Amino acid sequence: MVNKNTIKIHLEFFAILKDLLTDRITLEVTDQISISELQEMLIKHYPQAGEILKYSRFATNSEILSNDFSLKENLKIYVLPPSSGG
Repeated sequence: MVNKNTIKIHLEFFAILKDLLTDRITLEVTDQISISELQEMLIKHYPQAGEILKYSRFATNSEILSNDFSLKENLKIYVLPPSSGG
């Protein structure tokens, strides 16, 4: 029997994503995944927010994460939809 490690990822959504989805969720995935893989997974699971998720940024408390950033156990990720200023 193969033992698979699961990783918990805590996501918090803001602005329009909070309205379309929820304010926070916890995902369990097997193996480490990158931000781009997480983004693809969210777009498939939440098609109603797909266009917004496609252009959203992912961050921790201290930095915006690159698409190839590898997620680790119990990391809290903030999902920031695109915004405009004026």
